Amino acid sequence: MGFDGDTKGAFSHPHRPKETVVSDRPEWFEVAFGSHYVEVYARRDARAAWIEVDFARTHLGLEAGDRVLDLCCGPGHHLAALRACGIVGVGVDLSRELLRLASRRGPVARADMRQVPYAGPFTAVLSFFTSFGYFDDCGNELALAETSRLLSPGGGFLVDYLNPPLVRRTLAPDTSREVSGRAIRERRWIEGDPPRVFKEVEVTPPSGERVCYTESVRLYEEPELREMLCSAGLAVTGVHGDFDGSAYAPDSPRMIVVGRKSAPPGSALTGRRREGQAARRHWKGGRRMFMQISVGGDRNFAYLFGANGVAAAVDPLDPGQVERAARAAGVEIRYIVNTHGHYDHADGNDELKRRTGAAVVVHEAAAISKDIAVHGGERFELGGAEFEILATPGHTPDSVCVLWDGRLVTGDTLFVGKVGGTDLGEGARQEYESLHRVIGSLPDQTEVWPGHDVGVEPGSTVGLEKETNPFYLQPDLESFVALKRNWAEYKREHGIR
Repeated sequence: MGFDGDTKGAFSHPHRPKETVVSDRPEWFEVAFGSHYVEVYARRDARAAWIEVDFARTHLGLEAGDRVLDLCCGPGHHLAALRACGIVGVGVDLSRELLRLASRRGPVARADMRQVPYAGPFTAVLSFFTSFGYFDDCGNELALAETSRLLSPGGGFLVDYLNPPLVRRTLAPDTSREVSGRAIRERRWIEGDPPRVFKEVEVTPPSGERVCYTESVRLYEEPELREMLCSAGLAVTGVHGDFDGSAYAPDSPRMIVVGRKSAPPGSALTGRRREGQAARRHWKGGRRMFMQISVGGDRNFAYLFGANGVAAAVDPLDPGQVERAARAAGVEIRYIVNTHGHYDHADGNDELKRRTGAAVVVHEAAAISKDIAVHGGERFELGGAEFEILATPGHTPDSVCVLWDGRLVTGDTLFVGKVGGTDLGEGARQEYESLHRVIGSLPDQTEVWPGHDVGVEPGSTVGLEKETNPFYLQPDLESFVALKRNWAEYKREHGIR
Protein backbone atom coordinates (compact mmCIF):
# COMPACT_ATOMS: atom_id res chain seq x y z
CA MET A 1 0.00 0.00 0.00
CA GLY A 2 1.26 3.49 -0.81
CA PHE A 3 1.47 4.71 2.79
CA ASP A 4 4.49 2.57 3.72
CA GLY A 5 2.03 -0.13 4.57
CA ASP A 6 2.50 -1.77 1.21
CA THR A 7 1.93 -5.50 0.82
CA LYS A 8 3.67 -8.26 -1.05
CA GLY A 9 2.74 -11.76 -2.18
CA ALA A 10 0.13 -13.63 -0.13
CA PHE A 11 -1.51 -16.99 -0.52
CA SER A 12 -4.90 -18.46 -1.19
CA HIS A 13 -5.87 -21.96 -0.13
CA PRO A 14 -8.61 -24.32 -1.25
CA HIS A 15 -9.58 -25.12 2.36
CA ARG A 16 -10.67 -21.67 3.45
CA PRO A 17 -11.84 -20.96 7.03
CA LYS A 18 -15.59 -21.31 7.56
CA GLU A 19 -15.94 -17.57 8.17
CA THR A 20 -14.54 -16.80 4.71
CA VAL A 21 -17.03 -16.45 1.87
CA VAL A 22 -16.02 -18.72 -0.99
CA SER A 23 -16.66 -17.50 -4.53
CA ASP A 24 -15.50 -18.30 -8.02
CA ARG A 25 -13.75 -14.93 -8.24
CA PRO A 26 -10.05 -14.99 -7.31
CA GLU A 27 -8.93 -13.28 -4.12
CA TRP A 28 -7.22 -9.93 -4.65
CA PHE A 29 -3.83 -11.36 -3.68
CA GLU A 30 -4.14 -14.01 -6.38
CA VAL A 31 -3.98 -11.33 -9.11
CA ALA A 32 -2.12 -8.41 -7.49
CA PHE A 33 1.45 -9.69 -7.61
CA GLY A 34 2.33 -10.19 -11.23
CA SER A 35 5.25 -8.96 -13.30
CA HIS A 36 4.35 -5.33 -12.54
CA TYR A 37 5.03 -5.78 -8.81
CA VAL A 38 8.74 -4.90 -8.85
CA GLU A 39 7.95 -1.56 -10.49
CA VAL A 40 4.87 -0.66 -8.43
CA TYR A 41 6.97 -1.29 -5.29
CA ALA A 42 10.38 -0.37 -6.67
CA ARG A 43 11.63 0.93 -3.31
CA ARG A 44 11.38 -2.58 -1.87
CA ASP A 45 14.77 -3.39 -3.34
CA ALA A 46 17.97 -5.20 -2.39
CA ARG A 47 19.27 -2.26 -0.34
CA ALA A 48 16.10 -2.15 1.78
CA ALA A 49 16.28 -5.92 2.24
CA TRP A 50 19.84 -5.70 3.57
CA ILE A 51 18.75 -3.18 6.23
CA GLU A 52 15.75 -5.30 7.20
CA VAL A 53 17.68 -8.56 7.39
CA ASP A 54 20.36 -6.86 9.50
CA PHE A 55 17.60 -5.74 11.89
CA ALA A 56 16.27 -9.32 12.09
CA ARG A 57 19.76 -10.70 12.76
CA THR A 58 20.31 -8.20 15.56
CA HIS A 59 16.95 -8.52 17.29
CA LEU A 60 16.49 -12.28 16.86
CA GLY A 61 20.12 -13.30 17.38
CA LEU A 62 20.38 -15.03 14.00
CA GLU A 63 23.69 -16.73 13.20
CA ALA A 64 25.34 -18.22 10.13
CA GLY A 65 23.82 -21.63 9.48
CA ASP A 66 20.41 -20.81 10.97
CA ARG A 67 17.47 -21.99 8.88
CA VAL A 68 15.01 -19.13 8.35
CA LEU A 69 11.65 -18.99 6.54
CA ASP A 70 10.71 -15.84 4.64
CA LEU A 71 6.91 -15.81 4.42
CA CYS A 72 5.65 -14.11 1.26
CA CYS A 73 9.19 -13.83 -0.06
CA GLY A 74 8.24 -11.83 -3.16
CA PRO A 75 11.17 -11.49 -5.62
CA GLY A 76 13.61 -12.84 -3.04
CA HIS A 77 15.67 -9.81 -1.98
CA HIS A 78 15.62 -10.97 1.65
CA LEU A 79 16.68 -14.49 0.64
CA ALA A 80 19.74 -13.03 -1.08
CA ALA A 81 20.62 -10.95 1.99
CA LEU A 82 20.17 -13.95 4.31
CA ARG A 83 22.35 -16.10 2.08
CA ALA A 84 25.10 -13.46 2.06
CA CYS A 85 25.14 -13.66 5.89
CA GLY A 86 25.54 -17.45 5.80
CA ILE A 87 21.91 -18.00 6.86
CA VAL A 88 19.90 -20.68 5.05
CA GLY A 89 16.89 -18.73 3.83
CA VAL A 90 13.85 -20.54 2.44
CA GLY A 91 10.98 -18.67 0.79
CA VAL A 92 7.30 -19.29 0.12
CA ASP A 93 4.90 -17.21 -1.96
CA LEU A 94 1.88 -17.57 -4.22
CA SER A 95 2.97 -15.50 -7.22
CA ARG A 96 4.55 -17.62 -9.94
CA GLU A 97 6.11 -14.51 -11.49
CA LEU A 98 7.78 -13.44 -8.25
CA LEU A 99 8.86 -16.99 -7.40
CA ARG A 100 10.73 -17.19 -10.69
CA LEU A 101 12.74 -14.15 -9.59
CA ALA A 102 13.15 -15.45 -6.03
CA SER A 103 14.38 -18.85 -7.22
CA ARG A 104 17.61 -17.19 -8.35
CA ARG A 105 18.28 -16.17 -4.77
CA GLY A 106 17.38 -19.22 -2.72
CA PRO A 107 15.13 -22.27 -2.44
CA VAL A 108 11.43 -21.41 -2.69
CA ALA A 109 8.05 -23.12 -2.83
CA ARG A 110 4.59 -22.03 -3.94
CA ALA A 111 2.34 -22.44 -0.92
CA ASP A 112 -0.36 -21.04 1.34
CA MET A 113 0.90 -19.22 4.42
CA ARG A 114 -1.87 -20.95 6.39
CA GLN A 115 -0.51 -24.35 5.38
CA VAL A 116 3.20 -24.18 4.55
CA PRO A 117 4.55 -27.44 3.10
CA TYR A 118 7.81 -27.39 5.07
CA ALA A 119 8.03 -29.45 8.22
CA GLY A 120 10.41 -27.16 10.07
CA PRO A 121 11.60 -26.47 12.60
CA PHE A 122 12.99 -23.08 11.61
CA THR A 123 15.20 -20.85 13.74
CA ALA A 124 13.04 -17.90 12.71
CA VAL A 125 10.04 -17.00 10.56
CA LEU A 126 10.11 -13.53 8.99
CA SER A 127 7.15 -11.61 7.59
CA PHE A 128 8.32 -8.41 5.88
CA PHE A 129 6.42 -5.60 4.16
CA THR A 130 2.90 -6.08 5.57
CA SER A 131 2.51 -9.64 4.38
CA PHE A 132 0.18 -10.28 7.34
CA GLY A 133 -3.51 -9.36 7.54
CA TYR A 134 -4.72 -10.39 4.08
CA PHE A 135 -7.45 -12.73 5.35
CA ASP A 136 -10.40 -12.39 7.72
CA ASP A 137 -9.64 -12.74 11.44
CA CYS A 138 -9.96 -16.53 11.35
CA GLY A 139 -7.60 -16.80 8.38
CA ASN A 140 -5.07 -14.47 9.99
CA GLU A 141 -5.17 -16.53 13.18
CA LEU A 142 -4.48 -19.65 11.11
CA ALA A 143 -1.47 -17.94 9.54
CA LEU A 144 -0.02 -17.15 12.99
CA ALA A 145 -0.74 -20.69 14.19
CA GLU A 146 1.22 -21.99 11.20
CA THR A 147 4.11 -19.67 12.04
CA SER A 148 4.13 -21.10 15.55
CA ARG A 149 4.09 -24.66 14.22
CA LEU A 150 7.07 -24.00 11.98
CA LEU A 151 9.25 -22.54 14.73
CA SER A 152 11.47 -24.51 17.04
CA PRO A 153 10.80 -23.84 20.76
CA GLY A 154 12.40 -20.48 21.48
CA GLY A 155 12.60 -19.70 17.75
CA GLY A 156 12.19 -16.08 16.74
CA PHE A 157 9.56 -14.33 14.64
CA LEU A 158 9.27 -10.91 13.04
CA VAL A 159 6.08 -9.27 11.76
CA ASP A 160 6.76 -6.08 9.80
CA TYR A 161 3.34 -4.42 9.72
CA LEU A 162 1.82 -1.06 8.89
CA ASN A 163 1.30 1.43 11.74
CA PRO A 164 -2.50 1.94 12.09
CA PRO A 165 -2.45 5.37 13.80
CA LEU A 166 -0.13 6.74 11.12
CA VAL A 167 -2.21 5.18 8.34
CA ARG A 168 -5.43 6.72 9.69
CA ARG A 169 -3.83 10.16 9.92
CA THR A 170 -1.83 10.31 6.67
CA LEU A 171 -3.72 8.12 4.20
CA ALA A 172 -3.48 9.74 0.74
CA PRO A 173 -6.84 9.19 -1.02
CA ASP A 174 -5.59 9.48 -4.60
CA THR A 175 -2.07 9.55 -6.07
CA SER A 176 -0.52 9.11 -9.49
CA ARG A 177 3.05 8.43 -10.57
CA GLU A 178 5.08 6.94 -13.38
CA VAL A 179 7.68 4.16 -13.06
CA SER A 180 9.60 2.75 -16.04
CA GLY A 181 7.01 4.09 -18.43
CA ARG A 182 4.08 2.62 -16.48
CA ALA A 183 1.40 5.02 -15.27
CA ILE A 184 0.37 3.98 -11.74
CA ARG A 185 -2.73 5.40 -10.05
CA GLU A 186 -3.63 4.43 -6.48
CA ARG A 187 -6.82 5.22 -4.55
CA ARG A 188 -6.97 4.47 -0.79
CA TRP A 189 -9.64 4.28 1.90
CA ILE A 190 -10.56 2.58 5.21
CA GLU A 191 -13.89 0.90 5.83
CA GLY A 192 -15.60 -1.99 7.59
CA ASP A 193 -16.06 -3.39 11.06
CA PRO A 194 -13.56 -4.78 11.80
CA PRO A 195 -11.70 -2.15 9.78
CA ARG A 196 -9.67 -2.87 6.67
CA VAL A 197 -7.49 -0.55 4.63
CA PHE A 198 -8.02 -0.75 0.87
CA LYS A 199 -5.98 0.39 -2.09
CA GLU A 200 -7.24 0.31 -5.65
CA VAL A 201 -4.31 0.08 -8.08
CA GLU A 202 -4.40 0.80 -11.79
CA VAL A 203 -1.25 0.11 -13.82
CA THR A 204 -1.16 1.28 -17.44
CA PRO A 205 1.90 0.19 -19.42
CA PRO A 206 3.15 2.08 -22.52
CA SER A 207 1.61 -0.72 -24.57
CA GLY A 208 -0.40 -3.76 -23.64
CA GLU A 209 -3.30 -4.44 -21.32
CA ARG A 210 -4.06 -2.29 -18.28
CA VAL A 211 -3.95 -4.07 -14.90
CA CYS A 212 -6.44 -3.20 -12.13
CA TYR A 213 -6.85 -4.75 -8.69
CA THR A 214 -7.73 -3.78 -5.11
CA GLU A 215 -5.54 -4.62 -2.12
CA SER A 216 -7.14 -5.17 1.28
CA VAL A 217 -5.45 -5.58 4.67
CA ARG A 218 -7.04 -5.97 8.09
CA LEU A 219 -6.14 -3.00 10.32
CA TYR A 220 -4.94 -4.36 13.68
CA GLU A 221 -3.99 -2.05 16.53
CA GLU A 222 -0.94 -3.01 18.58
CA PRO A 223 -2.87 -4.58 21.52
CA GLU A 224 -4.95 -6.68 19.10
CA LEU A 225 -1.86 -7.98 17.31
CA ARG A 226 -0.14 -8.78 20.61
CA GLU A 227 -3.17 -10.76 21.77
CA MET A 228 -3.36 -12.74 18.51
CA LEU A 229 0.34 -13.59 18.69
CA CYS A 230 0.02 -14.66 22.32
CA SER A 231 -2.94 -16.91 21.47
CA ALA A 232 -0.74 -18.60 18.85
CA GLY A 233 1.99 -19.30 21.42
CA LEU A 234 4.18 -16.42 20.20
CA ALA A 235 5.53 -14.21 22.98
CA VAL A 236 6.25 -10.58 22.02
CA THR A 237 9.65 -9.35 23.23
CA GLY A 238 9.70 -5.98 21.49
CA VAL A 239 7.81 -3.56 19.24
CA HIS A 240 9.78 -1.14 17.06
CA GLY A 241 8.78 1.80 14.93
CA ASP A 242 11.30 1.35 12.13
CA PHE A 243 14.26 -0.73 11.03
CA ASP A 244 16.63 1.69 12.75
CA GLY A 245 15.53 0.02 16.00
CA SER A 246 13.60 3.03 17.32
CA ALA A 247 10.78 2.45 19.81
CA TYR A 248 7.27 2.15 18.47
CA ALA A 249 5.07 5.27 18.70
CA PRO A 250 1.80 6.44 17.06
CA ASP A 251 3.78 8.42 14.47
CA SER A 252 6.30 5.66 13.67
CA PRO A 253 6.69 4.67 10.00
CA ARG A 254 6.10 0.97 10.81
CA MET A 255 4.98 -1.37 13.58
CA ILE A 256 7.60 -4.15 13.73
CA VAL A 257 6.80 -6.87 16.26
CA VAL A 258 9.51 -9.33 17.28
CA GLY A 259 9.42 -12.21 19.72
CA ARG A 260 9.88 -15.93 20.27
CA LYS A 261 7.83 -19.06 20.30
CA SER A 262 7.02 -20.02 23.85
CA ALA A 263 8.90 -23.12 25.02
CA PRO A 264 7.49 -25.80 27.34
CA PRO A 265 7.80 -25.00 31.06
CA GLY A 266 11.26 -25.75 32.36
CA SER A 267 12.83 -25.69 28.89
CA ALA A 268 16.24 -24.09 28.65
CA LEU A 269 14.89 -22.07 25.72
CA THR A 270 11.96 -20.51 27.56
CA GLY A 271 12.01 -16.77 26.93
CA ARG A 272 14.86 -15.12 25.05
CA ARG A 273 18.04 -17.03 24.35
CA ARG A 274 20.99 -15.97 26.43
CA GLU A 275 23.56 -13.75 24.77
CA GLY A 276 25.81 -15.89 22.57
CA GLN A 277 23.79 -19.08 23.13
CA ALA A 278 22.87 -19.40 19.46
CA ALA A 279 26.51 -19.45 18.41
CA ARG A 280 27.48 -22.08 20.98
CA ARG A 281 24.48 -24.38 20.77
CA HIS A 282 23.10 -23.78 17.30
CA TRP A 283 23.32 -27.37 16.09
CA LYS A 284 22.56 -29.04 19.43
CA GLY A 285 19.55 -29.79 21.58
CA GLY A 286 17.83 -32.15 19.18
CA ARG A 287 17.54 -29.66 16.32
CA ARG A 288 18.41 -30.87 12.85
CA MET A 289 21.08 -29.01 10.94
CA PHE A 290 22.04 -28.61 7.31
CA MET A 291 24.91 -26.66 5.82
CA GLN A 292 26.07 -25.99 2.26
CA ILE A 293 29.85 -25.36 2.05
CA SER A 294 31.75 -23.92 -0.92
CA VAL A 295 34.91 -26.03 -1.18
CA GLY A 296 36.66 -24.79 -4.34
CA GLY A 297 37.37 -27.11 -7.23
CA ASP A 298 34.96 -26.42 -10.06
CA ARG A 299 32.66 -24.36 -7.82
CA ASN A 300 32.03 -27.51 -5.79
CA PHE A 301 29.66 -27.74 -2.85
CA ALA A 302 30.12 -30.04 0.12
CA TYR A 303 27.34 -30.58 2.65
CA LEU A 304 27.10 -31.22 6.35
CA PHE A 305 23.87 -32.36 7.99
CA GLY A 306 22.77 -34.10 11.16
CA ALA A 307 21.05 -33.91 14.53
CA ASN A 308 21.80 -34.34 18.23
CA GLY A 309 25.51 -33.75 17.87
CA VAL A 310 26.24 -36.20 15.03
CA ALA A 311 26.46 -35.52 11.31
CA ALA A 312 27.20 -36.81 7.82
CA ALA A 313 29.44 -35.05 5.29
CA VAL A 314 28.70 -35.24 1.57
CA ASP A 315 31.40 -34.83 -1.11
CA PRO A 316 34.05 -33.32 1.22
CA LEU A 317 36.54 -32.13 -1.41
CA ASP A 318 38.17 -29.83 1.18
CA PRO A 319 38.28 -32.02 4.32
CA GLY A 320 39.85 -29.31 6.48
CA GLN A 321 37.06 -26.86 5.74
CA VAL A 322 34.38 -29.47 6.34
CA GLU A 323 35.96 -30.51 9.64
CA ARG A 324 36.17 -26.89 10.79
CA ALA A 325 32.50 -26.40 9.96
CA ALA A 326 31.61 -29.51 11.97
CA ARG A 327 33.69 -28.34 14.91
CA ALA A 328 32.04 -24.90 14.85
CA ALA A 329 28.63 -26.58 14.70
CA GLY A 330 29.47 -28.88 17.61
CA VAL A 331 28.85 -32.11 15.69
CA GLU A 332 30.83 -35.31 15.19
CA ILE A 333 31.02 -36.63 11.61
CA ARG A 334 29.88 -40.28 11.53
CA TYR A 335 29.46 -40.81 7.77
CA ILE A 336 31.16 -39.57 4.60
CA VAL A 337 28.85 -39.94 1.60
CA ASN A 338 29.77 -39.47 -2.05
CA THR A 339 27.14 -38.62 -4.65
CA HIS A 340 29.46 -40.34 -7.18
CA GLY A 341 33.08 -41.37 -7.48
CA HIS A 342 34.55 -38.50 -9.50
CA TYR A 343 37.73 -37.09 -7.96
CA ASP A 344 36.27 -33.61 -7.36
CA HIS A 345 33.68 -35.18 -5.04
CA ALA A 346 35.66 -38.01 -3.45
CA ASP A 347 39.27 -36.81 -3.16
CA GLY A 348 38.77 -35.56 0.39
CA ASN A 349 37.43 -38.89 1.69
CA ASP A 350 40.66 -40.43 2.99
CA GLU A 351 41.83 -37.34 4.83
CA LEU A 352 38.45 -36.66 6.45
CA LYS A 353 38.18 -40.33 7.43
CA ARG A 354 41.64 -40.14 9.01
CA ARG A 355 40.61 -37.07 11.02
CA THR A 356 37.18 -38.30 12.11
CA GLY A 357 37.04 -42.09 11.80
CA ALA A 358 33.82 -41.75 9.79
CA ALA A 359 32.59 -44.57 7.54
CA VAL A 360 32.68 -43.90 3.79
CA VAL A 361 29.35 -44.60 2.03
CA VAL A 362 29.55 -44.96 -1.76
CA HIS A 363 27.58 -46.71 -4.49
CA GLU A 364 28.75 -50.23 -5.12
CA ALA A 365 29.61 -49.38 -8.76
CA ALA A 366 32.06 -46.63 -7.80
CA ALA A 367 35.71 -47.57 -8.35
CA ILE A 368 36.92 -45.93 -5.14
CA SER A 369 37.59 -47.08 -1.58
CA LYS A 370 34.48 -47.52 0.54
CA ASP A 371 33.41 -48.87 3.93
CA ILE A 372 29.74 -49.28 3.07
CA ALA A 373 28.60 -50.11 -0.46
CA VAL A 374 25.06 -49.05 -1.37
CA HIS A 375 22.83 -49.53 -4.40
CA GLY A 376 19.91 -47.23 -3.48
CA GLY A 377 17.10 -47.43 -0.96
CA GLU A 378 19.34 -47.69 2.14
CA ARG A 379 18.50 -45.64 5.21
CA PHE A 380 21.03 -44.62 7.85
CA GLU A 381 20.18 -43.57 11.40
CA LEU A 382 21.69 -40.24 12.39
CA GLY A 383 20.97 -38.55 15.70
CA GLY A 384 17.49 -40.00 16.03
CA ALA A 385 16.59 -39.28 12.40
CA GLU A 386 17.39 -40.95 9.08
CA PHE A 387 18.92 -40.08 5.75
CA GLU A 388 18.21 -42.10 2.61
CA ILE A 389 20.27 -42.99 -0.43
CA LEU A 390 18.44 -42.68 -3.78
CA ALA A 391 20.04 -44.27 -6.84
CA THR A 392 20.03 -41.74 -9.72
CA PRO A 393 22.28 -43.12 -12.48
CA GLY A 394 22.93 -41.08 -15.59
CA HIS A 395 25.82 -38.68 -15.06
CA THR A 396 27.65 -41.79 -13.89
CA PRO A 397 26.37 -45.33 -13.22
CA ASP A 398 27.19 -44.83 -9.52
CA SER A 399 25.37 -41.50 -9.08
CA VAL A 400 23.17 -41.19 -6.00
CA CYS A 401 21.23 -38.44 -4.25
CA VAL A 402 21.01 -38.07 -0.47
CA LEU A 403 17.63 -37.25 1.12
CA TRP A 404 17.61 -35.68 4.58
CA ASP A 405 14.80 -33.85 6.34
CA GLY A 406 13.08 -32.64 3.17
CA ARG A 407 16.37 -31.70 1.50
CA LEU A 408 17.88 -33.53 -1.44
CA VAL A 409 21.62 -33.35 -2.15
CA THR A 410 21.71 -34.05 -5.89
CA GLY A 411 25.43 -34.15 -6.73
CA ASP A 412 25.84 -33.89 -10.51
CA THR A 413 22.42 -35.33 -11.35
CA LEU A 414 20.43 -32.09 -11.05
CA PHE A 415 21.54 -28.45 -10.84
CA VAL A 416 19.35 -25.37 -10.59
CA GLY A 417 18.07 -24.88 -14.12
CA LYS A 418 20.42 -27.50 -15.53
CA VAL A 419 21.25 -31.22 -15.33
CA GLY A 420 24.44 -33.26 -15.19
CA GLY A 421 26.46 -34.09 -18.25
CA THR A 422 25.97 -37.49 -19.90
CA ASP A 423 26.53 -39.22 -23.18
CA LEU A 424 23.64 -39.02 -25.63
CA GLY A 425 22.79 -42.70 -25.35
CA GLU A 426 22.34 -44.89 -22.28
CA GLY A 427 23.60 -42.23 -19.87
CA ALA A 428 21.03 -39.70 -21.07
CA ARG A 429 18.25 -42.29 -20.88
CA GLN A 430 19.19 -43.20 -17.30
CA GLU A 431 19.39 -39.56 -16.26
CA TYR A 432 15.98 -38.85 -17.80
CA GLU A 433 14.51 -41.74 -15.78
CA SER A 434 16.27 -40.61 -12.60
CA LEU A 435 14.99 -37.06 -12.97
CA HIS A 436 11.39 -38.06 -13.60
CA ARG A 437 10.85 -41.33 -11.75
CA VAL A 438 13.08 -40.76 -8.72
CA ILE A 439 13.56 -37.04 -8.08
CA GLY A 440 10.32 -36.06 -9.82
CA SER A 441 8.30 -38.35 -7.55
CA LEU A 442 9.39 -36.47 -4.42
CA PRO A 443 7.13 -33.76 -2.93
CA ASP A 444 7.39 -30.48 -4.82
CA GLN A 445 8.57 -28.66 -1.68
CA THR A 446 11.64 -30.91 -1.37
CA GLU A 447 14.68 -28.64 -1.44
CA VAL A 448 17.32 -29.25 -4.13
CA TRP A 449 21.00 -28.78 -3.22
CA PRO A 450 23.39 -29.51 -6.11
CA GLY A 451 27.05 -30.55 -6.22
CA HIS A 452 28.29 -27.43 -8.04
CA ASP A 453 27.38 -23.75 -8.07
CA VAL A 454 26.81 -23.80 -11.83
CA GLY A 455 23.08 -23.08 -11.95
CA VAL A 456 21.21 -19.81 -11.71
CA GLU A 457 21.23 -20.17 -7.90
CA PRO A 458 22.84 -22.54 -5.37
CA GLY A 459 19.54 -24.08 -4.27
CA SER A 460 15.98 -24.69 -5.45
CA THR A 461 13.04 -27.05 -4.94
CA VAL A 462 11.81 -30.08 -6.87
CA GLY A 463 8.60 -28.27 -7.75
CA LEU A 464 10.37 -25.23 -9.10
CA GLU A 465 12.76 -27.34 -11.17
CA LYS A 466 9.86 -29.27 -12.69
CA GLU A 467 8.22 -25.94 -13.46
CA THR A 468 11.21 -24.00 -14.84
CA ASN A 469 14.18 -26.27 -15.62
CA PRO A 470 14.33 -26.60 -19.45
CA PHE A 471 15.30 -30.27 -19.21
CA TYR A 472 12.26 -31.09 -17.07
CA LEU A 473 10.07 -29.22 -19.56
CA GLN A 474 10.95 -31.56 -22.42
CA PRO A 475 7.94 -33.78 -23.22
CA ASP A 476 9.86 -36.99 -23.89
CA LEU A 477 13.26 -38.65 -23.94
CA GLU A 478 13.90 -37.72 -27.57
CA SER A 479 13.40 -34.01 -26.84
CA PHE A 480 15.52 -34.33 -23.68
CA VAL A 481 18.42 -35.77 -25.69
CA ALA A 482 17.96 -33.14 -28.40
CA LEU A 483 18.29 -30.38 -25.80
CA LYS A 484 21.46 -31.99 -24.48
CA ARG A 485 22.85 -32.14 -28.03
CA ASN A 486 22.07 -28.45 -28.62
CA TRP A 487 22.66 -27.19 -25.07
CA ALA A 488 25.49 -24.78 -25.94
CA GLU A 489 23.34 -23.06 -28.53
CA TYR A 490 20.34 -23.04 -26.18
CA LYS A 491 22.43 -21.34 -23.47
CA ARG A 492 23.61 -18.65 -25.87
CA GLU A 493 20.08 -17.96 -27.07
CA HIS A 494 18.70 -17.71 -23.51
CA GLY A 495 21.62 -15.95 -21.84
CA ILE A 496 22.42 -18.85 -19.49
CA ARG A 497 25.93 -18.90 -18.04
